[in-house]
Amino acid sequence: MLVPTDAVGITRAALSHRNMVYTHSFDVHFDDVRVSAENILGGPQAWNEGWRVLAGQSLDVEKVEVAAITYGLAQAAVEEAWQYAQERQQFGRPISGHQAVRHELVDARTRLQACRHMLYHAAWLVSQGRPASVETSMAKLFVADVSVQIGLACQRVLGAYGLSDEFDMPQIVIDLIGMPIIGGSSNMQKNNIAKRLGLAE
Repeated sequence: MLVPTDAVGITRAALSHRNMVYTHSFDVHFDDVRVSAENILGGPQAWNEGWRVLAGQSLDVEKVEVAAITYGLAQAAVEEAWQYAQERQQFGRPISGHQAVRHELVDARTRLQACRHMLYHAAWLVSQGRPASVETSMAKLFVADVSVQIGLACQRVLGAYGLSDEFDMPQIVIDLIGMPIIGGSSNMQKNNIAKRLGLAE
């Protein structure tokens, strides 16, 4: 149902969180709130069908949006680590000259490219109005989980500076760690994919 936020009986309290500090989250309580028939999602005939109404393209769009935010954060992590590795000198040369660092960065950029392709394919399907529940769940699942690996790898490249407020990396990693939960957890995406592909329960 869709209820006006100023309806009698609704209270909300802002939640404090360390990730996604540029967004706002609220704990919302309903206490004997009256809901008129026209406020039922999908209309009065859709009573108890709200999830079905939401579970179509609206959720597909949300999954793509969350995957896109996640991809942007992972890209920021790669770019910061890439630049740092070329500027940070150790033993008379940039640390990007050390094989372990090079491999970490190349693996991160390769994973980022795979995320981009998954995301763009899912976004294209949604933009065309095609059924895309499986593809958007796969994109959200893959991009969120892989981006955590990317962020942690990039943080390792920065060493102790990866925890320093002198860099964006600490906040990026905190944000990335929350992405497998936001917009439907990774396990929820796996359940949706399995169900829609007909995997027997």
